[in-house]
Amino acid sequence: MRVMISQSHFFPWIEYIKLINQVDIFVFLDDVQFPNSSRTLQKRVQILNENKIIWLSIPVEKISKNIKANQVKIFNEFDWRSDHLNLLKHTYKKSKNFKKLDFIIENFYKKDYEYLIQATRYSTKLLLNYFDITKNIKILDSIDLNIKAENPNERILKILKEVNATEYITAKGSLNYLDHGNLKKNKIETFYPDYEYFTYKQLNKNFNPFVSTLDFIANSGKRFQDIKPTKLVDWKTYINIKN
Repeated sequence: MRVMISQSHFFPWIEYIKLINQVDIFVFLDDVQFPNSSRTLQKRVQILNENKIIWLSIPVEKISKNIKANQVKIFNEFDWRSDHLNLLKHTYKKSKNFKKLDFIIENFYKKDYEYLIQATRYSTKLLLNYFDITKNIKILDSIDLNIKAENPNERILKILKEVNATEYITAKGSLNYLDHGNLKKNKIETFYPDYEYFTYKQLNKNFNPFVSTLDFIANSGKRFQDIKPTKLVDWKTYINIKN
């Protein structure tokens, strides 16, 4: 049973969606501390026009110390939804797949959101539905698993054992804390993505693989099913690659 665990991201990049497509179970992990940084991808994402990178950010209320991700509220006194929608329409109006993009963004921005995770989760689910991924995987919320553990390693292990995982797909940030050996003792193998970015024609001549999946939908003629799956490497190999 291959499992991926992640905090919610806002209209994430295509590699995030590709990884979800390569697992059996995806777990939203939002009952953990919110990264108190203006650069966090939990509330912002890049798009790309002919001239430059543009950041789409969801405004949030003042974040207190140790606040959990599922407690962060959106600052709705600012009409960010209209601003985002107008910017996306203006940026991609000449893209060949604009109608497909427009359906997604109209669906997203017509809704009201109180909490950040309501918006970010819905943005991800819209993308998963668009690529017809949700029928092949099980999506869970970590809070529903009723895991009692403050230590990150213990928490991850308990979640993985709860869903009968045999393989855990994670990202490079886990290298800072994850006890790979303990997971292996519990018969869970850890894998990291070794990205080999594919390209498609963007509005900008300088290709950027890190933009939102919305950019791929607007500009690419490739079918998602035809994209090569992300290469996964075991944790020991990955550490050697990074060192």
